[in-house]
Amino acid sequence: MSRKGKIFFGILPHILFVGALVLAFMPPLVEIESKYSYIAVLIITEAAFLINRKKPSAIGISSVMYLFFIIWEFFTTKSSFALENKTFYPAPENVFDVFRTDYPKIFEGILSSMCTCQQILDTKTKKLFTFSSI
Repeated sequence: MSRKGKIFFGILPHILFVGALVLAFMPPLVEIESKYSYIAVLIITEAAFLINRKKPSAIGISSVMYLFFIIWEFFTTKSSFALENKTFYPAPENVFDVFRTDYPKIFEGILSSMCTCQQILDTKTKKLFTFSSI
């Protein structure tokens, strides 16, 4: 590959990251919960790429991820296709906002899956879990 090609593919993920951020800040055609969770995911993805930028696979993986995010964002919030079915095709903002709003339920599910716990709803002692014997 030529020197110009290497430079282009080296900055391609950054270009796609900026494109995804610009698209996230554009006004949507449908109602979204909060765009900040989605923007946080984009920033975390870019930080992970910057940490692993020396690895050749990081360029390809992050480019594909950003391209996926751009296509998902465009077709679910910015195009006329967005108005079709919001249940089957949710906006990325709404999907990632679930992690912010429902984190107690998510952690409760993870804990109950990771250990042999029984959930109790004891309102007097405010205990969430009691460990059962194996």
